[in-house]
Amino acid sequence: MLAIKSQNGTLLLEIAAENLLYADLSGQELPNAEFCHSVLFNANLAGANLANANFRGANLTNSNLGETNLGKAIFKGAKLEGANLSSAMLEKANLSTAHCVKANFTSANMRLADLSQSDFGQATLVKAYLEMAELWEGKFAHANFTEAHLVKANFLKAQAQSAKFIQANLDKADLEMAQMGWADLTEASLQGTLMRNAKFPSATLHRANLQQANLNQAQFTQANLSEASLQGVKAFQTNFSQANLKGADLGRASLQGAIFSLANLENANLKGADLQGAILKGAKYNDNTVFPSDIKPEQQGLIYVKLIEQD
Repeated sequence: MLAIKSQNGTLLLEIAAENLLYADLSGQELPNAEFCHSVLFNANLAGANLANANFRGANLTNSNLGETNLGKAIFKGAKLEGANLSSAMLEKANLSTAHCVKANFTSANMRLADLSQSDFGQATLVKAYLEMAELWEGKFAHANFTEAHLVKANFLKAQAQSAKFIQANLDKADLEMAQMGWADLTEASLQGTLMRNAKFPSATLHRANLQQANLNQAQFTQANLSEASLQGVKAFQTNFSQANLKGADLGRASLQGAIFSLANLENANLKGADLQGAILKGAKYNDNTVFPSDIKPEQQGLIYVKLIEQD
């Protein structure tokens, strides 16, 4: 028999040990339960109350924790590969160093959760609520954060190559030194977000809102920022070489020393922007491009593209 106890030693439930791998604990009231280093492969814990439970180092591969109350639960170092945690309550839960590859966190409440140094590669976090969550130094390659709420989340030094953040809310998040190459942030909101020294090579930020964001020394080489809102951004020595900024709004942006070599600035608005020391040679512009009054495109080596008249 497996005796499931609370942290103070109180017996909560006994189940046959041979059934542990496929244990059915769905709907059970097991707050403060101890599952430290347990093997719960393919277990069913859906709808259970496991608030404050301890799953440190446990193996929950392919387990079902959908709609489960896991508030303040500990999953540090646990294995949750392929697990279902859709609509689970994980507020203030600790998933630090957990292995959550291909796990499903759709619509999960992960506010103030700790996902630091964890592996969420290919995980699904669509519409997940991650306000003020700790994701620093985490691995999120190919993860899906579409429409996720990530306000004030901490992605410091996180690796999110090819991840999807379509229409996600990352306002005032910390993406400093994050690796975001090939990520899709189409129509994402990044207002006031810290993106200093982050890398976005070949990323898609079409129609993204980056107003007042800090992009100092970030890299957007070959990124798609078409029709993006970059009003008032700080982009000191930021690299936009070969980036698509067609129709982007960079009004009043601080762009000192920024690099726009071979970038597309057609239809872009740079009215009131500070381009002191910026490199514009080889960038494309047209009659609809608005430059600051002190910028003479022909003297900066920009390439004029004639507007194509449409019938």
